[in-house]
Amino acid sequence: MGYNLTLCCIVFILNEFYGGCSLRRISVNFREIFSLPISPPTILRRIADAVRIVDEAVTFFLKARNSKHTYGKKRRFCLRLQLGKIWEIDEIFIRLEDEKYPLIVVRDLKTGFIIVALLSETASYEAIKQALSLTKAFVRKYPAEIRGDGNPAYPRAVRVVFRGKTKFTLHKKVGRKGMNQSIEGTFSGLRSRLKTMRGLHSRELSPIIIKGLILDYNFVRVSDVLGGKTPAEMALHWKPIDCKVGGWRFLLGLAKYYKRTVLGCKKQKHGSNNGNQSSLDPFLIDV
Repeated sequence: MGYNLTLCCIVFILNEFYGGCSLRRISVNFREIFSLPISPPTILRRIADAVRIVDEAVTFFLKARNSKHTYGKKRRFCLRLQLGKIWEIDEIFIRLEDEKYPLIVVRDLKTGFIIVALLSETASYEAIKQALSLTKAFVRKYPAEIRGDGNPAYPRAVRVVFRGKTKFTLHKKVGRKGMNQSIEGTFSGLRSRLKTMRGLHSRELSPIIIKGLILDYNFVRVSDVLGGKTPAEMALHWKPIDCKVGGWRFLLGLAKYYKRTVLGCKKQKHGSNNGNQSSLDPFLIDV
């Protein structure tokens, strides 16, 4: 059966999935609430489609630092990151197809905002250098300090990417597991959600699912450590989330605005798409 899902349906699926529910449980809950049959593979495809466009939209607007936009009922927003002077870098290992791969994470210490999360084959010098280069290009600033654990590739990569303008500090607590700095609290939350996810079995979809997990962490899930706010609220100095239009609802609305104002302009410049319906439409209706 083919049918378009409304915004509420997509928001429900994303909240359930990144809240820790399995695809099978989401399928059962979805049928009970919306009286519509939907299979686990279909749910996974809808999640991947939604995350792709949301991630593209968020990345675009975070890079457009000096522009202000309005959408909906003239709600103005300006996604401009205001990060601290100290960043953290570490890796968490994720099981994929019976093998473990490192997810290299660069996080702002002050706001808790994950700037870059790169899924790599190994935690080698080249992979760490790539993650730091992506972070530098994304933020366009040099932090005063980057903290990491005892991985010998970190100091060299920091020195090369930031040209000696940023110092690397070994920041490793001596404890039961030799945990690294406060970024381990972030990893603990990510691990608890990854345990119940069933989408990390495909090399094609896993990077998309992980991007959604980072979006969920940055923009949706509030943190007690941050005083009941999300990392995005701290990093943007602006409240994009409230009880009515927050979380994934806001992100999907932002994706629709991006599609209409940015992708629509590109489509006009390069001509029409021969009357074919955009693949983004099914989950961006009724926003």
